[in-house]
Amino acid sequence: MNQRHLFLDRLHLLMDQLRVSVDQLHLFENPLNLFVDLLNLFVDQLHLLVNQLFIYLFL
Repeated sequence: MNQRHLFLDRLHLLMDQLRVSVDQLHLFENPLNLFVDLLNLFVDQLHLLVNQLFIYLFL
């Protein structure tokens, strides 16, 4: 396993942790829900970007 592969695996783990954190924020019903939704969309876009990077680098 090379450095890039390890880096991308760690990045995926970090994004999963971020998604869980954002989901936990959803447990609180408050005015920040819209912000949380936007943050969730951002995390999803980041995940897609990393997947594209992975495809570009390894396939």
